[in-house]
Amino acid sequence: MRSGIYSEKSWDNETKKLNQLTKDKLFGELEFQKIAMDNQSVELLLSTTTADCGMINDTLTLSAILLADFDQDCIAELLIKGDRRNVSQKCYLGTGNILGESSTIVLKKSGADENMSVMATLK
Repeated sequence: MRSGIYSEKSWDNETKKLNQLTKDKLFGELEFQKIAMDNQSVELLLSTTTADCGMINDTLTLSAILLADFDQDCIAELLIKGDRRNVSQKCYLGTGNILGESSTIVLKKSGADENMSVMATLK
């Protein structure tokens, strides 16, 4: 919770805010305010809100876990972990915790000219 205080009402409000940005959308349909990358992960900023304590960023982080040939077709697949969390430099309550949206997926590419597709989703 952005406020750090859980109640049924605050949970419902938070869920509505999160769903407005992502519900029923494919990854390519999402709008990101900022994209930051390093060697192992990509951090995608979905939205920024202002609270009494400061700015809170709703972020989606995708991390490469393993590159391996899972289906033994001589083409390596990519295992990726993704999670969504609120991040803030000043609002400590309710930030940094995963917002119930975490997935691990295996991405597959059948050939050099093919698009990537989801081979498996692990919860």
